[in-house]
Amino acid sequence: MVTEEQYAAHVFPYYDGAGMIHCPVCDSEYVHMSGASIDRGGDKVVVDHDGVGFIDLPQHYRGAVVEIEMYCEFSEDDLHHRFLWRTYFHKGTIYVKVERLPDSVPPPDLWRD
Repeated sequence: MVTEEQYAAHVFPYYDGAGMIHCPVCDSEYVHMSGASIDRGGDKVVVDHDGVGFIDLPQHYRGAVVEIEMYCEFSEDDLHHRFLWRTYFHKGTIYVKVERLPDSVPPPDLWRD
């Protein structure tokens, strides 16, 4: 039987098991969400600091795709680590992929009070 820690390390390599996602570049736990989207066969809803938008795209996956764009508080030369947390469905299985994005000045947070 796979333990919860083994499962988390295998499925979520940048998740520490305590509820925090870490930066895949420097392993910092101080990350922020800057945007999110849901793609349902090319009908994409995008949410960012400015609000909610809709985009029509060609279908890329056979199932739904949920993406959360994040950035790390730490920077090198004022450029912050950025990455995309993508969850997608294909043939009865849900996959999670972390994709590194180019470092940049931090975008505004998705929302905070």
